[in-house]
Amino acid sequence: MVRAAHPDDARAVRVLLTEDGETILARLSALHRDALRRMELALGLPIWHGEPHRPPTDGSADRRP
Repeated sequence: MVRAAHPDDARAVRVLLTEDGETILARLSALHRDALRRMELALGLPIWHGEPHRPPTDGSADRRP
C-alpha cells in the first residue's frame, strides 16, 4: 500500500494498492470467491439518505431476495 494526497481535498489521504498488493488481493479473492459471493449483500456499498438507489450493473440484482 502507498499513501497519496487527495487531488481535491488536502485534508484527506488516499491509500492505494501497489502492483504487488493487487496481485496478492487477486490471489486471495480467487481462493475465497465463493465466500465473497455469499457475503455480497453484507459487503455492498451503503446507500446514504436521500441518494437514489442504483442497482448493480453486474447482474447481481437478479440474485437478491
